[in-house]
Amino acid sequence: MNLRRFHALIEVADRRSFSDAAHAMGLTQPAISKQIKSLEDELGVTFFLRDAASVQLTEAGVRAYQTGKRLLQEYQGLVDYCRGMQEVVRGRLRVGASTIPGTYLLPLALREFRMNYPHVELNVTVASSGNIVQRLLQGAVDLAIVGSEPSHEELSVTPIGKDELVLISPRDVSHLNLETLYNDQWEDLSTLFAHGLDQQRLQALPMIGRERTSGTQTSLETTLRKAGIDPTCQRVIAHVEDTSTLVAMVASGIGFGVVSARAAQRADLAIYHRFKEPRTLYLVTSKRQVQDGIALRFIEHLKATQFERERDGV
Repeated sequence: MNLRRFHALIEVADRRSFSDAAHAMGLTQPAISKQIKSLEDELGVTFFLRDAASVQLTEAGVRAYQTGKRLLQEYQGLVDYCRGMQEVVRGRLRVGASTIPGTYLLPLALREFRMNYPHVELNVTVASSGNIVQRLLQGAVDLAIVGSEPSHEELSVTPIGKDELVLISPRDVSHLNLETLYNDQWEDLSTLFAHGLDQQRLQALPMIGRERTSGTQTSLETTLRKAGIDPTCQRVIAHVEDTSTLVAMVASGIGFGVVSARAAQRADLAIYHRFKEPRTLYLVTSKRQVQDGIALRFIEHLKATQFERERDGV
């Protein structure tokens, strides 16, 4: 298929003149007439009705004109794409993330980004929200995705998704050292938590907590205060630095913990309470740091992704 023939057809139809079309294309009038005649012979139809004043498209000519327009547009799109592929984007992208977005959300976003920019080197750091924010302020990462909102004046913060916090326990709690409630009668946990979570119930649970720089810990304390519960009333029997360790300790029967619902999808865990108010995940950048083209492209990709639990099927 010769696209130049369609180009000639479109020029003649738009200008209603063979001579004007030939001038626009830098051809002679016989040459443009030959292009169109070849296409007519190939398809076995006539495209134009000619008279002394102008040329008009036949019914077949109208269809060929519309098809030619579409083909030329698609071909130009292919040309633009191939030229863009020749402009290889190279460099390094340094991303910092707290545990939940770093474990459950960032890998998919990075995979999609790298499909478009396969020559970009990825450098990913996963730590607590507080530690990641400090790395951003020190210039050690280009951007951060964290589970609590930093308040530093040198940072730009954009909400980028939601996350649900849940209270988890091992499936079998019979061997846990639970303090007594209600006249020394410990209720069945499913019945107990059906009444909601209050300070008395929380005090009875042996909790495994996160470190102070954890976004999950910060969000939990904020949520408890809004519910009128003193966060310091928790009976914390151990502190851990990351979610995976906390989940493993809960599953082994050591105690209870609060984690993202994304991290609680295990057969050896039970969810006994879902906190009604979701926490927000944030994209954070430094106002002092000038973003290069690679980081800007990834930031736009993240904003378009919007990490919602419904989208991830969790």
